[in-house]
This record gives sequence, structure tokens and C-alpha cells, in this order.
Amino acid sequence: MFPASNRFFAVLLAVMTALPALADEKRPMPPPVSRRIPASSPALTPADALAYMKETKNLYILDVSTTDEKFNKIHFVGAVHIPLRELPVRIGEIPSDRPVLLNCRTGRTVQEAYPAIKRLRPDIKELSYIAGTPLFQEYNDFANRQRDTLK
Repeated sequence: MFPASNRFFAVLLAVMTALPALADEKRPMPPPVSRRIPASSPALTPADALAYMKETKNLYILDVSTTDEKFNKIHFVGAVHIPLRELPVRIGEIPSDRPVLLNCRTGRTVQEAYPAIKRLRPDIKELSYIAGTPLFQEYNDFANRQRDTLK
């Protein structure tokens, strides 16, 4: 029998020897998992939000960034800017007959805006937000290509 320290190295050697064989095995890929965070949540990862934006017709993109400066620095093509502090007085501008996606720069401000909008506008049935830093450039490139093909 090996002493305890030698047993550790023997096990380590056995595992390392088996790894190449395991890597060569053809195993089926696991089924795709929804990246919604969690499935019952209105939060979308930036990647899921990008896919959602590309496939959702008549989407109302609402940027709730706290300042015009942040909005002017970068925003989604076609987004409407209503800063968080202005939501109570401008809440009526948000349509209830379209899907609404909230965003800001980092995904923090939307976490305050989402419950406020749900409380003030329960008639908005499809409301979600981007939990994290949005993929502005990727969506804007897509939107601009779509626009160019319609010309």
C-alpha cells in the first residue's frame, strides 16, 4: 500500500492518464439552455437581449440612462431616452401595445426602472430589461444593415 502522499500522486497520475481518452470520446452536446436570468425573470443577458431585439417586430427600446450625456455617448439605434428621474412624469409616453425593452449603460439603472414601470403601468404586458452591459455596437451594426437592405 502507498503512503498517503504517494496515494495522492498515484490518483493524480491515473486521472491525468485518463483525461486524453475522455477528451477523445464523442459525447452528445447538452441541450441548449435558456439564458434568461432566471426563466421567470424579465431580465435578459446581453446576448439574449441582442437576439430578442433582432427577432422582435415593433420593439420599443427605452433607454433609462440617468443623463443625456450617457445617452448621447452611445445608444441603440431607434431607442427613446427617458431618464430614470423623469419616468414618473413621462410614463405615459411608453406604449402598452408593443414589447418594451429597457436598457442603460451597465444594467444597474434598469433594475430601478423596471419595478417603477410595472407599478405605474401594469397595462404594459411585455416588459423586459437587459441585465448587464448592452451590446450596442452589435445591434446598431445589425439595424444599420437592415436599413441599408430596405433602401
